Amino acid sequence: LHLLKSPNATSDCVSPTCTRDMTNYVQYMNTCSRREQEQLDSDSGGGDNASKISLIHLHEDVWHSRTDIVQSRLRIRLLGHSGQSPSRLSRVFARKTVARRIDAGTAIPFLREHHLWSATK
Repeated sequence: LHLLKSPNATSDCVSPTCTRDMTNYVQYMNTCSRREQEQLDSDSGGGDNASKISLIHLHEDVWHSRTDIVQSRLRIRLLGHSGQSPSRLSRVFARKTVARRIDAGTAIPFLREHHLWSATK
């Protein structure tokens, strides 16, 4: 987890290349790790034991303003659905849904409650 300080001025901003370089490094490490694991597996006939590194960039202001959503997303990312009641975290498959237009009066409150970036309008 890479927690980014919320900038108060333009001079406080982290360079976009910083987060890009961190992400590229993690991808590189995952690629190297995968190659090493494949080599070990071919030498020993072993199974898939490769571990993957994940990197999550999180801005401090998002943590403070949307803590419940961020915690939920991190919990799912780290633990999966374990320990939660199935009714609360069950998946809804597309074939069991109906797509229809909704008005802004319905969409905006839903987005404010359930999405990190809220409604954009």
